[in-house]
Amino acid sequence: MRRTPHRLLGRPLAAAVAAAGLLGLLTSVPQAAPAPATGPVAASAAADATATVFYSTKTRNWSAYQLHYAPDGGSWTTVPGTRMTSACTDWVKLTVPLGGASGLKATFNNGSGTWDNNAGRNYDLGTGNITVKDGVVAHSDPCAGAGPEEPDPGGPNTASVYYATSTVGWSTVNLHYRPTGGTWTTVPGIGMEAACTGWVRRTVDLGVATGLQATFNNGNGVWDNNNGADYTLPAGLTTVKDRKVTASAKDPCAAEEPDTQAPSVPTAVKAAADGVSVLVSWEPATDDRGVTKYQVTRTGGTKGTLVTDVGSTVFADTGLEERTAYRYTVRALDAAGNLSAPSAPATATTGEKPTAPATGTPLGTDPRKDPIYFVLTARFNDGDPTNNRGGSQHEKSGNAANDDPMFRGTSRVWCRSSTTSRGSASPRSGSPRSSSTARTTTTTATTATTSTGSTRAWSPPGPPTRTSSTRPTPRG
Repeated sequence: MRRTPHRLLGRPLAAAVAAAGLLGLLTSVPQAAPAPATGPVAASAAADATATVFYSTKTRNWSAYQLHYAPDGGSWTTVPGTRMTSACTDWVKLTVPLGGASGLKATFNNGSGTWDNNAGRNYDLGTGNITVKDGVVAHSDPCAGAGPEEPDPGGPNTASVYYATSTVGWSTVNLHYRPTGGTWTTVPGIGMEAACTGWVRRTVDLGVATGLQATFNNGNGVWDNNNGADYTLPAGLTTVKDRKVTASAKDPCAAEEPDTQAPSVPTAVKAAADGVSVLVSWEPATDDRGVTKYQVTRTGGTKGTLVTDVGSTVFADTGLEERTAYRYTVRALDAAGNLSAPSAPATATTGEKPTAPATGTPLGTDPRKDPIYFVLTARFNDGDPTNNRGGSQHEKSGNAANDDPMFRGTSRVWCRSSTTSRGSASPRSGSPRSSSTARTTTTTATTATTSTGSTRAWSPPGPPTRTSSTRPTPRG
């Protein structure tokens, strides 16, 4: 199974990094631990031949949901794709036969020209149960046990498990467990549902057992397995927060009112075109419990309406049609799925596609013949002229003639690049001199990088870029 992690809310060119401070709470590959009496059930070959795709409807509010897909190496379905069916509250699903493929490429649409295509990259999905929620992909079954068959939290031999998400930042949480003496659930386990701000919950039937062993994961190979020891939880209500288990706990969500308040409307939305790209920016929205994402809707052109989930207050829309007017609105989203009203629209008209630059000539392998030189001049000034000294190249560099010693013993650094035709770089009169000239062989490469919220040119069924990852390990 494969997938990429979700993005974090941030200002332009900023990113929040949080995982390193968890002090061993999370591991990308669970640590080793004694094997259970009956190991977790391995995925069967039949399961690997299908993918059940769950798509969250809570923030879309479409009248219909279509899955437009292509198994790896296969052909795309005919636009708009195959209609998805209701799975449980806020989710639709479709099971796709993959044959011998190891995954599929996918996009979603409402059947009337509004698309979610992962910001132009399409979704790259694996096998088994897969969820797509507000642009985040995970491996989970959000509807497992949902409905009347879910055990009564107050019933005999049940366990209601609450897990704190405030320190892990997961948008999807799975409970992988086994009743004491029983068998493990199939990896990655069963999906937990949002209970209140910072908590998810799941009630499981223990049968004749009096407790369970449990681990938690985000559906993308990141596990909390209690540092490899797994969690031992009793029947009744239990909370797990920062590896601390509290048995017979009070319901952490009992005193909290449901979050029904939508964020404020984003303001000062601006759209600026540059060639066939548009940069959209806006001021942050506010919310009583925090804004988690923004939903940008683009209309215009011949490719229909595009809805993109963005984790910052800037959105780069690239690869657009030439001389075409586009219209953008922005909505704010909180953790409970409440959406603000759309912002005032911002419009921009693209220009012409820039002419592709001429192909350059790679530098040679002989550094003596390379035309690029880097000249570095450094000055160190401690305010004491008795510490002035010229260095080993004082005379050759010309610094002596200009009464410009290399070391004046507050520190200043100049960096200059100079290009000559196969010769040496010559210092300019009156400019800082170098104690030495370094010739550096440079390799030129061209890369295309898509940051959070950026979009590439896309038209169904444009191919995405595959990101590889490993299948999550069953348990610690």
